[in-house]
Amino acid sequence: MSSEGGGGGFTAMAISNPMFTNAAKSAAFSTLKAEEGDNELFNAKARSSVDPAALDVDEKELSRIRYWARMLRIAMLIICTLMMITGFYNFLSSSSSSLSDSFLAAYLFVFATLLCCYECGLRMVAMQLVQNFGFLYNPFGRFVFLVFVGFICYDLSTLGIVCFCLLIVYGCVNMYVHFKHPQYGRYLRATHAYNRATAKRGAPMTV
Repeated sequence: MSSEGGGGGFTAMAISNPMFTNAAKSAAFSTLKAEEGDNELFNAKARSSVDPAALDVDEKELSRIRYWARMLRIAMLIICTLMMITGFYNFLSSSSSSLSDSFLAAYLFVFATLLCCYECGLRMVAMQLVQNFGFLYNPFGRFVFLVFVGFICYDLSTLGIVCFCLLIVYGCVNMYVHFKHPQYGRYLRATHAYNRATAKRGAPMTV
């Protein structure tokens, strides 16, 4: 009886010992880690987690996409400035009899502001653009939108006709870049949503 009592007391003391508790926890976690390493489903899930801002391009292709994005951004900001001037001037100069021109000028100013925010990729509105204005990342959808805005410009003034021509040229160049670089749309989404874009593939080998 005394030996059993002594054995039980020794066991209780060992369990209550912090060193024993830490060792037991370490052994349990190491066993769990080994089981997770042997689990094929767990390994497949771990391998499938990729960077959402990574594009299926190499660094050379990514540098070209960045170049075109920068050039098109500068061009669109210039066009947006001209459209804002056109809308603001026509809104102030339109009389009460030409109420439709006032509405067109106001709409043009709003659309110009939207395009300006899109090109600048402001963090406050970037996620809203990605979620609610997805057509701007599609070459056809964006071209149709630019033509629509261009017709509004065309009906306002001589400067509006200039904006119309610039928007059509810009839309054609934008479609060319989308087809020349298929990852261009994803690049814009990544930079607006994550403020960055990386290359998934390594640099091509030279022989």
